[in-house]
Amino acid sequence: MNRTIDKGNASYSLRIALLALLLVFALELTGCGGSGGDGGEAAVDMGTLQEQMLTAYQDAGDSPVAMDTVTEESDSPEALLATVTDIELKDVEHFFISYSTEGTADEIVVLCMKDSNKAKDAEESLSAHKDSRAALFRTYGPAEAARIEDSGLVFSKDRYAVLIICDGSDSVKAAFEKALADASAE
Repeated sequence: MNRTIDKGNASYSLRIALLALLLVFALELTGCGGSGGDGGEAAVDMGTLQEQMLTAYQDAGDSPVAMDTVTEESDSPEALLATVTDIELKDVEHFFISYSTEGTADEIVVLCMKDSNKAKDAEESLSAHKDSRAALFRTYGPAEAARIEDSGLVFSKDRYAVLIICDGSDSVKAAFEKALADASAE
């Protein structure tokens, strides 16, 4: 059985066009978990970033606590995101929120914005969350409030806005920065 493909055939052309469209769509989906963003910076795989930052958290603190993590793939991502920021989910490409399950203030939040111009707004929103956490802990856990004020970090870089509240926050920040640098080198 010898078949030849008639490249002038409309069905063949339609298949090629659909394949090209599918390829473009797949490339668009890579976002913060793929390579590149709207600012030209390399993007970091969020699962890898989360793992590296939580490893740094476990290694750096005097007594790290158990943490749970939620992401945009968790149930009710809008409600979860609203617990730490007033930034809308539609403006966020990916996120993870790791938080203490033991009643301490420990928390790590990374938001990868769809538009790098919104990262500063996200940083300001995370800063307001940090301040409200400190105020809450002042009412029943002054030592935790002091930890938030003394070691809590909020910053943005490229499309990312980050909140780190824990002992060893500088080490966790260094893990974030290393992950971005490694992604840029690839």
